[in-house]
Amino acid sequence: MIVKKVKSLLLPFALILKSIIALSALAQSKHNDSLSFEFKKGRDMQSYEILAEFYCSNPNISEVKSLIYEPENVKKVVSDAKIEILTSETDRHILLYRYKKAFYSIEMGFERTLNDQENKISFVMTSFKKSGGLPVPDIISSSGSYLITQRNGITYVEYRQTTKTSQFFLKKQYLDMIEEECRLYLVKLASFVNEMAVP
Repeated sequence: MIVKKVKSLLLPFALILKSIIALSALAQSKHNDSLSFEFKKGRDMQSYEILAEFYCSNPNISEVKSLIYEPENVKKVVSDAKIEILTSETDRHILLYRYKKAFYSIEMGFERTLNDQENKISFVMTSFKKSGGLPVPDIISSSGSYLITQRNGITYVEYRQTTKTSQFFLKKQYLDMIEEECRLYLVKLASFVNEMAVP
């Protein structure tokens, strides 16, 4: 009885999540020509893995790396968050992302590291904080990388991310929302890199 009552109280939030999913899917549907995207949900619905790749015509790997790595460029792509640069070095920085949604807010800190020799940008979550009324799960851990390579004169960006979350009633709906948000982010990143990295 208690579980049924809790689920009935969460039903409005489920409808909100579905609306967000639909709007995100509509926004990215027309702009994903260069992106391949795979979202793998864990069996317990408390983790997910992203495997994605997009290409651009610019043969200059250093320029593509800079477009993805530099904090000011991150701000241009992640337009739905306020980003604060906590530390900034040539090959390492820590960014604080503040997301303010309709019914909740989230703060996430990420350390991003540049490996020039491997043409790789790695990231790992360093902090997480949430507030507000919508019962979204905590992010326990999140890490991943961008690997820039070349094949037949074409530059490819391979994106990987692994994330674990806390227990949550609306696990499937939440992960569906996250899937579309991550897809939209990568579509925007691919568009930004292709627009800015002119050959």
